[in-house]
Amino acid sequence: MIQGKRITQARPQLQPQSTKPVENKERKEKQESIITALSILSNATNKHLLCQPDVGQASNVIVANLQEPIVVEKIWEKKGLPTLVTCLQRCLQYLRDSRNVPLVNLASSLHKSLWSLTSHAHFARMARKHGLTEILLECIERENRKKQPYIDCDKPGGSDLTLALAMIYNLSCQPDNIPHLLQNNTMNHLLPAIRSQSQSARSVAALAAVNLITTEETCNRLAEVAPALDIVVSELQNCFDGLQTGVEWEINELLNGVFKLSTSDANKVRLVNSGVLTVLVKLLISGHERTQILVVRCLWSLAFHNANKYQMQCEPNLMDQLNVKVSSINPLLRKAAQGALWVLHFGHSENNPQPAADPTVLAESPPPPASMRGAGGGSSSRGTLSPDVAAAVGGAPSGGDKSHVYLSVEEYEVNMAKKLKARLGASGIFVSSMEDASSGSYIDSLCSLVENSSCVILCCSLRYKQSPET
Repeated sequence: MIQGKRITQARPQLQPQSTKPVENKERKEKQESIITALSILSNATNKHLLCQPDVGQASNVIVANLQEPIVVEKIWEKKGLPTLVTCLQRCLQYLRDSRNVPLVNLASSLHKSLWSLTSHAHFARMARKHGLTEILLECIERENRKKQPYIDCDKPGGSDLTLALAMIYNLSCQPDNIPHLLQNNTMNHLLPAIRSQSQSARSVAALAAVNLITTEETCNRLAEVAPALDIVVSELQNCFDGLQTGVEWEINELLNGVFKLSTSDANKVRLVNSGVLTVLVKLLISGHERTQILVVRCLWSLAFHNANKYQMQCEPNLMDQLNVKVSSINPLLRKAAQGALWVLHFGHSENNPQPAADPTVLAESPPPPASMRGAGGGSSSRGTLSPDVAAAVGGAPSGGDKSHVYLSVEEYEVNMAKKLKARLGASGIFVSSMEDASSGSYIDSLCSLVENSSCVILCCSLRYKQSPET
């Protein structure tokens, strides 16, 4: 019996041992083929060499194997991205003079390789440093000057121009690339594509432009000059319904676009009027946990306009679902739902169900929860405190009791908040924050802390400003 048990345990170990040398051999062969292909492409320095069959074959080898992680790792290790960018630049330069078939095929293959690589964050950041942005924008600008631009983008299999727009989108997904893209006037290059008749071009360009939103002014301008908002909402609905529209988006990519657009007060109303609430509620019911977090963030942001509150409260299942998510074991989802409910309940009157759309009214409200991760980047100023700080917040009253100050701070600024709290405490001022909340209801605890404070300090930073909860 024991012997039989030993035999049955040993049998499964035979197969991995026998296949391991084969797997290692295949892995090594693929790595060597990629190294050889990169070497051939780097040596193709003129038009004659670029047209050689082995150059096209080398590019096709890379494209065919980019789904393999070991290939992507080897390209990164051998610094293959600059080689591919340089080769594409040479191709496009020669194609300006004549439409050479080998060059057209090579350029198409290189577009596919770079599009796949820039979907990885580290490659997307590196691409900025090697001039890929300028190459892509030049292609897009040439297309914009045509009488009928982007007519080829909806062809089966897409086009190089669609891939160029898709690469701009990949680059725009990395926050480090945004200043560089804005400096190159990328937004203006994308506007003709957003207004074009090509569904693929419109979709990709719209999402890329939305990623470039950094201020409310930029957000408003985009909504005024191009139908980016309508495109994003339409794509979100199509994606949820499983409809193929030429571009296969992920739900979370589109939700990030909705959230970015909602940073503008005007867009908050436009989004709700476009019917986005219906699909958001459906995703809140059936989506994965990460999707639900993004949905609640969108709802939280949309609730910050008084004109939206009544519509959101009347949207079927919306309030019920938010109340359910308040009990979630996921802290991000739970706190986001708490924040959304806080904003939706504050300031709403049944006698005045549709208050005036005045964003300044929200300034009178107690600060909403500041515990969920913010949407943007940036850091706050950490200067020294003025000697007049104590006087500014009220100082110690004559009765001997310390004044009570509530500190509203974004999650990532907690270290700065602790320093500020310590300095104010040393001046005789009692400072509280959500860390001091009781174990009871989150909203009741927040209300109590704010109502019992003599003053509220907002620790403002770019991240604080862009967060939906602050």
